[in-house]
Amino acid sequence: MELTPPGEPGSDLVRIDARVTGGTGPGSVLIVHLSRHDPGPEPEPDDTLFTRFLTAVEPDGPYSSVYARGSQTSAAVAAWVGEDEPPDLVVDRLMSTLFVATAAGALIDDRTCRVGLKSMAGTLDSRDGMLLTMTSETAGAPVELFPALLYCWRSWWLRQVDALRDGPRMPAPPLRGNPDTYAAEVAAYIEQAMDFRRRHPPVPVRVPRPPERLDLIENGRRSIVRLGDVEPTTWPDAPSQDRGGLLDEGLDGLDM
Repeated sequence: MELTPPGEPGSDLVRIDARVTGGTGPGSVLIVHLSRHDPGPEPEPDDTLFTRFLTAVEPDGPYSSVYARGSQTSAAVAAWVGEDEPPDLVVDRLMSTLFVATAAGALIDDRTCRVGLKSMAGTLDSRDGMLLTMTSETAGAPVELFPALLYCWRSWWLRQVDALRDGPRMPAPPLRGNPDTYAAEVAAYIEQAMDFRRRHPPVPVRVPRPPERLDLIENGRRSIVRLGDVEPTTWPDAPSQDRGGLLDEGLDGLDM
């Protein structure tokens, strides 16, 4: 099946609202509900929301300028693989040029995405990570959301770790309320957060190997996504030229 890369206005940069269920008991599968929205205006507070972030998909059309701007602040990004282009090299390019990106995917077809994930949390300059293949059990899956799905799993795992940790907590950001006082509340929060980081520097945490399965639900449609072919990597300052194709076999038992 030949896919047409996204090229419609707004399709290359969206806000993702994520809600999660499951994932806590033995054998439980993490279910991530993702919905796409215009980046602005900011929505009302939602107690059911797990996280909210930007995702950008590199288009093959006239709207690349929107992607170029939006990808600079997107936590999850993706790009369609060109003809005879190694997927791992596409991931290298994204990770090497987009400082904010935590998950970056090379979209291969309507079932498969090769994804890079930063494995060190709590530090901004680490280039250590892992490469893995995400494959839907059925065709026609929203593969452009697979990096966002993996980013949500990473956020979920880090939140579980943080919940078990004793000690002082980062102050919570203010909720949008009275427009006359909100700007001042945000400014005060930034000062509090900076002071907290000075007194309590973040401790780097290494994210483990992801689970073998994650479920993604969008618009009521469920995609069962398998994760495999995992390998550790360190991204260069510029894309390397010696990346091959997908691994012939994964690294079973790898301790990430």
